[in-house]
Amino acid sequence: FSVTTRSGGQASTTDAFYTARPGAALDSPNFFAPTNSSGQVVDDSFVRHQGGLSTGGPLGGSRWSYFADGEFTRERQDAILTSPLAAGLAPTRFSSQTGLAKIDGQLTGNQSLSVRYHVSDYTHDGDIGFVGGLTLPSAGLTVNYRNHQGSLTHRLIGQSSVNEFGVQVGQLRANWASLENGPRVIVTDRGAPLAVLGSVSDDFYWTETDVQARNVLTRIAGRHTIKAGGDV
Repeated sequence: FSVTTRSGGQASTTDAFYTARPGAALDSPNFFAPTNSSGQVVDDSFVRHQGGLSTGGPLGGSRWSYFADGEFTRERQDAILTSPLAAGLAPTRFSSQTGLAKIDGQLTGNQSLSVRYHVSDYTHDGDIGFVGGLTLPSAGLTVNYRNHQGSLTHRLIGQSSVNEFGVQVGQLRANWASLENGPRVIVTDRGAPLAVLGSVSDDFYWTETDVQARNVLTRIAGRHTIKAGGDV
């Protein structure tokens, strides 16, 4: 599939936004919230802060333009969990940020060039376990995904045809790191162990790098459009 991202223009512009959800201060009570062993209501909370900035404009004259964008999200969510032993909260934290930079230029009257770079980072951490007497196997787990992607696209326009050549390089890094190994939760029945739930098994670090090159030729023949191409 093809994705078209925003480009800069001949007028310099800048946009910014910020939204917030403060959580329990404005949230209505949860009618279905359970109670813990002490009879207290266990209510959840959801907090989000999100913002971004974008800018674009001419770059060194009328033939080139730039566009850049950056966004961030910060979330904290308390999930209500129940078990035969207790009811409580499992607080967790999410953060993500993305950035995009793009340069477009007109090389000649019928040739153009686009260069684009994108980076994103997502982290899930801050799990402190189960507030209410239990500890989850995922307590202390940190999950991070980081993606880098760069591309170059060249377009050549003829009288009845368009040739587009592009190269793209991307890398994804995944890092799952648990706090410690070994048993984390012991399920008992009147003092007798029934089961031992171990720590998170997905403790790993890996990277994946992809390189793609494609060429597509589009030709208009009367009422017909013929398109052919390939990629590796």
